[in-house]
Amino acid sequence: MGKVKRFTSIPKLQNLLSTKSSNVAIKSKRDVNHGNSLTPAQSEIKNETSSLVTKEPKETLILHFGSSYLRVGKATDSFPKQFPCLLARKVKLQNSQDDLEDYNIFNYSIENKSKLDKIVKDRISLKKIKVLPNPQAQVVNFNQNSEYISVADHNDPSKIEWIEGSEDVYFGDMVERLILKSKNKEYEYKVYRPIQNGTFNIHSNDYTSLKQLTNDLELILTYTLREELKIMKTDFNKYNLVLIIPDSFNLLIVEELIDMIFTMGFHSILLHTESVCASFGAGISQCCVVDIGAQVTKICCVEDGLCNDSSIYTLQYGGDDLTKFLCHLLTLNEFPYKIGYENLKVNSLQDFKIFDELKMKLASFNEFDLTSNVDEIYVRKFNEKTKLFKFKTFDEGFRSSLLLFNPEIILFEKKLKNLYYKNTDFEEMCFNRINNICDVQEEEVGNEEFSSDVQMKRNESLESKRTKILPLISDVSLPLDIAIARSISKFAKSNLDNGLKAKDVDDKVRKICSSIVLIGGGSKIPNLQNILEEKLLFLMNLSNSETFGLYKTISTEKKSISVTCNISSREIDSRVLIWKGGNVLSKLEIIKDIWTTKSEWEIGGLRKLNLKCLFNLLNHRR
Repeated sequence: MGKVKRFTSIPKLQNLLSTKSSNVAIKSKRDVNHGNSLTPAQSEIKNETSSLVTKEPKETLILHFGSSYLRVGKATDSFPKQFPCLLARKVKLQNSQDDLEDYNIFNYSIENKSKLDKIVKDRISLKKIKVLPNPQAQVVNFNQNSEYISVADHNDPSKIEWIEGSEDVYFGDMVERLILKSKNKEYEYKVYRPIQNGTFNIHSNDYTSLKQLTNDLELILTYTLREELKIMKTDFNKYNLVLIIPDSFNLLIVEELIDMIFTMGFHSILLHTESVCASFGAGISQCCVVDIGAQVTKICCVEDGLCNDSSIYTLQYGGDDLTKFLCHLLTLNEFPYKIGYENLKVNSLQDFKIFDELKMKLASFNEFDLTSNVDEIYVRKFNEKTKLFKFKTFDEGFRSSLLLFNPEIILFEKKLKNLYYKNTDFEEMCFNRINNICDVQEEEVGNEEFSSDVQMKRNESLESKRTKILPLISDVSLPLDIAIARSISKFAKSNLDNGLKAKDVDDKVRKICSSIVLIGGGSKIPNLQNILEEKLLFLMNLSNSETFGLYKTISTEKKSISVTCNISSREIDSRVLIWKGGNVLSKLEIIKDIWTTKSEWEIGGLRKLNLKCLFNLLNHRR
């Protein structure tokens, strides 16, 4: 285990705070010594200011939107409330299967299957694990002969209280129990997810405008605050709000979110990025944050309270892909519960929940789990008795987890077809907004060099603009270990480009490698920490490694690099570590001076917000 540097506030800002406090004390002493006294007018202004300060909100909320859940809570809370970020709305009945979710997004060819077969055999051989001969055939034979058992309601451990909808809108957990389509009704319920793949769901058919999307997001947040935290809409103006945004954010999306928050009535807002908040939550000042979420995996190197923009990677796979791949593997082995559609398409939230719970139970990188086991699931349908299915598994849990290091199995062009190929004006809207901000900055700065930079941006073709917002599929489909190594390599290069000496960069790289922080639901896979350390150690000490070749060119020491992956303690769920970091941030002394109020936002917009941010909002990587 490498030495881990811990802190309780932003290191470089601590000196600033102490200096600021000293200056205030010196000034106060000077005023007293010189006999300076306030005039009646000044006293009146001071009294008015004091009365305004007392009216400032004393409560703070921390808000973090994930792809599947939003997490929100008070600064005084130890943990946030987690609420599914979705709603179901009543719509006119449509006899369509467009909403079926396609699970058949995998290229499980003979070549890819053989590759995983070899990995499994090698791990079994390495750990000298004894397995029964031909376990796969035993699994298939057992599952083919398995019959379900009907379970009476009083014997059902988790009976579902189904909802036959009558309201216009349902939220969160209620959507999972809602009957989306009922007989003899002229309407049905359509499920909407405002956040997908870690950003606004603007590329699907669900929303035709950003306004529609933010309206749904506002409804979900208002409902969550009312039901989970007992905060009424009329009391929103009593709260400040810390909004945690992705490291690789989009300015237009940030602007829409802030507009939504002030429209809801909150008093003031503070922004910061996910990886920095994760570092605060972990108590580590210099680290590489790896967030394995439901739909995307994010990687970023953090140093002294700031993201290194060059090191940011957003991979378009996550825990949900592991769930779907597990479903695919189980089906190939004659899984007794047939989901009912050809080509593996599922339209039931309950079906997905079944496989997701199986993933949490079976997914593992522990080689000693590679044995034949009998498991069971309960399948619950409306107006039907609960069915108990027993089935056998062998290596499906281990094999599905390997997707993190073998993402070439995913058909990314099929999975991301809406995100990458749907005809939309959203990209143009983003760049028009950025150019508008640049126009104002150009007028204020009046700098010829700045002006020429802006002009160059404007002269870019539409294709190059799309490339900036929609990265190449090759960049978002890297194996997890290679993406982490490249992120650290780019962190090193950016420090070299900034004029840092090679030895100093070498020291920084070693510190980063000794503090790789694993967060998100995917980080809870057993033994992931050890497997990842093993793979990264091999990559970073390989003399001819193209992935981490940069490190070899700057390293001034012959000593091999060490790698340590840190996971959160048992007391803190790794899925809420970002929120915990936002909570830490909200209690720092410097925060008192950098809240942005609604009036400041209406007057200055993003430029005013940028002046109060702890990072460069306008020049940040998008």
